[in-house]
Amino acid sequence: KHSLLNTLKMAKPPPRSVSQVLMNEKGPFNEKYTPPLNINGNIPAKILFTAPSRPNTMSFLSYWAGDRIQLLNYDTSGKVENYNPERNFETEGRSFSLIARKVRREASGFSWMRKKDALELSYIATKGQMLQQWSLQKRLEAIGDFQALAPLKAVSRLELLLTPGNLNERLSTENFELIDDVIEDDDPHVGCGFIPENFISTVLGKRQISGTKKIESIQVRIFAPKFGIFKGMLFAKQGITKIQLPSSMKKVGPSKTKGAANWVVLVVKGEFPTKNNSYYDKYLNNGHPCKSYIEKPAKILSDMYLNLMVGLGVPEVVMKDYQKRALKLHELKHTHLKGVIDPTGKLPLGSIFITGIHNKECERQKEIVSKKRIFVTRSPCLEPSDGKMLPIVTRRPKEMPKNTWDWLCS
Repeated sequence: KHSLLNTLKMAKPPPRSVSQVLMNEKGPFNEKYTPPLNINGNIPAKILFTAPSRPNTMSFLSYWAGDRIQLLNYDTSGKVENYNPERNFETEGRSFSLIARKVRREASGFSWMRKKDALELSYIATKGQMLQQWSLQKRLEAIGDFQALAPLKAVSRLELLLTPGNLNERLSTENFELIDDVIEDDDPHVGCGFIPENFISTVLGKRQISGTKKIESIQVRIFAPKFGIFKGMLFAKQGITKIQLPSSMKKVGPSKTKGAANWVVLVVKGEFPTKNNSYYDKYLNNGHPCKSYIEKPAKILSDMYLNLMVGLGVPEVVMKDYQKRALKLHELKHTHLKGVIDPTGKLPLGSIFITGIHNKECERQKEIVSKKRIFVTRSPCLEPSDGKMLPIVTRRPKEMPKNTWDWLCS
């Protein structure tokens, strides 16, 4: 018998050089190529020979394809649809095939401040000098059933291979189990599974954020030929021994290749609460976060949320005024949180529980705890129906055992 700790091993990708070469206007490669290649309509680009910035941070694609990867970055203007990249090209005795494309957007609060988008194209070397020849389609089909997807859906699912994060390899399907989605009042909870508490420190190599604050949930991408490809959140849960994956997290079905491999690769995209969450928690509990956090301007409230509130009847002048005031910590009346499913099954239907918000004795929490309902919206929010007023649970429900409530509040 092997312990889970021995089963999960941190990936240690070999170090690779990182370079950026600005391209000329004739094509995506620099001038040493004669004649210069033109594979993307004379659009200026830069080629990125990428490697993870930290030894344990990488995407599944970089883990899976290694030095076969070649990335091209384009600063775009106008519609991204106007950029129609070549699917295949050859250079220096190697053949490359396009595997994925992704638009990288610079986030900012005000639309007029938004920078140009960047189109990232990921190519894989399929044959050439010192390379074993790859059939890209067969290699992908060995990971998941991409062939069953509609073309546009397959394109979006291939983007999952590009997600960078804390990567764990050599997991086994024995560490996972598939479960049905939790359905309440004919409404399924989607995109969230469960992870045993002791697994979090095993997967991440840590459990603490800072001080006594613990990581309770992780945002993941999971690649498992026998199960498929999964995307979503995993939340800590008591009383389970395996990572539980609901069907709504599955984005690509299991591989139909004969003798599909038993390995699982898990990429952790995010850990929650974040360090920023822990600083704000300290502030709400009448503590004193570090000076740099207090003095640092808050992130600008996106126009997306402003437009939603105006659409729901809040005067625009009120929202514009708040958008400016909310740059200061003591003026904040909103925050960004990750939504996860109730791990206890005991919270009232249609309600929400916010970790760290249940202390009426703290002056900075009084305003929140005293409210019976708060406004919640998904992100991105596009329709007025995306925003809802929901009751907030700040006291132990009668049906919930005290030890469960204590655990939930911890």
